[in-house]
Amino acid sequence: MFDRIRFALKDGKLNEAASKWLTTLFVLAGIWWGWFAFFYAPSHVDPAGPPPAISDRPDRIAPELAVRTALAESLADVAPRFEFLRGSNLDVYVRRNTIDEVPFPDRAETVRHVGSAWCKNVEHFFLPSVRIRDIRTGDILGSFSCLTGGTDVPERR
Repeated sequence: MFDRIRFALKDGKLNEAASKWLTTLFVLAGIWWGWFAFFYAPSHVDPAGPPPAISDRPDRIAPELAVRTALAESLADVAPRFEFLRGSNLDVYVRRNTIDEVPFPDRAETVRHVGSAWCKNVEHFFLPSVRIRDIRTGDILGSFSCLTGGTDVPERR
């Protein structure tokens, strides 16, 4: 294998065929990453359970504990169910009336508080997000993007 690499180099530079091969490899890797991050990971349960806490700083805690704490601070009488998805995505299931008790202008801040608690404690390689969902219907009641810090709280009529 290393002989092939040596033949690909000529005067310390890649020959044209090797350059095209590497370009193709990087493009395919980028396509795979995009497919995984945006289509596969957000809808597939991770059998390994919750991701480990990031250990680069001592103030990091387990992501699940951080979200439970944020939910307890933001919502009264909440009994969440977590669904840990691939790529460090998270679905939090709560009763709709728990979210409805929060005044609509304050819901975006509630979703931001819960989502940022998760995002501060997980890796961001696959651009994770947090969705708060109704436990009975699965409707999305709010979502938070770790990449942009943006929230989405749909209006219901």
